[in-house]
Amino acid sequence: MNRIGGTAALSGELRRECEQTYFKLYYIYDVLNQLCLLGELERVPLRLNFDRNEERVLASANLFRIPWRRKPFCFIEIKLFPCAELSTGCFLGVMLHEMSHIWDFQHGREANHDKAFYDRMLRVGFDDKSMTFQENSLFARSINLIFRQRLRLKDGLNMLCSYPGTKPEWDEIEFYQAYLDRTLQLRRKQAAAGRIVAAS
Repeated sequence: MNRIGGTAALSGELRRECEQTYFKLYYIYDVLNQLCLLGELERVPLRLNFDRNEERVLASANLFRIPWRRKPFCFIEIKLFPCAELSTGCFLGVMLHEMSHIWDFQHGREANHDKAFYDRMLRVGFDDKSMTFQENSLFARSINLIFRQRLRLKDGLNMLCSYPGTKPEWDEIEFYQAYLDRTLQLRRKQAAAGRIVAAS
């Protein structure tokens, strides 16, 4: 049980809402990866940070160098409180920014805010410095695709912001694995449906 405002709330409900929010974030990551970064990024875990300090920081890409791993371990940390104030469209720009850093990590580049970094985003139609995008660009197509899904991302982030304390007890890696399992199941269903159509 988690206590919110003096009343007991079922932790299962909070957990379901949290999982749905994480799944929305992973879906956004996948769409931006496929449309804007040519599917070149490996998926990485996301982490919601409940710290109320450092309001200016929206999100960060992080790299852990673990000696026994063949590749460095990357993840994106999202500062929940400032990000909950963003529109979904602006949040997509924040995600693309951090994913561009992940691209650098995964391709052996230094994660700097240099010309190559900003040019990568300009090529897909997003101007990171002014937080604007070009119509009919790859980034605009990403926004349209995500908005058609009616994700209501902000609702999920605001609900999680209402939780007191620094961080409820859940395991982001468990949500990450659940999302990977779900997308794998969907691909298998689509492949099976394709075989049935081809046979008929």
